[in-house]
Amino acid sequence: GEKYHLGDCFECGSCTWICPSNIPLVQQFRIAKQILREKAVA
Repeated sequence: GEKYHLGDCFECGSCTWICPSNIPLVQQFRIAKQILREKAVA
């Protein structure tokens, strides 16, 4: 997460809107952030 600055994303949705492949990026970022939070607690 830190390598790609995932924490800098505030989930505005701009990347998903502009993505030519229609990849649900915000959804994937939310999942990744949750995984990182769970790892931090463990």
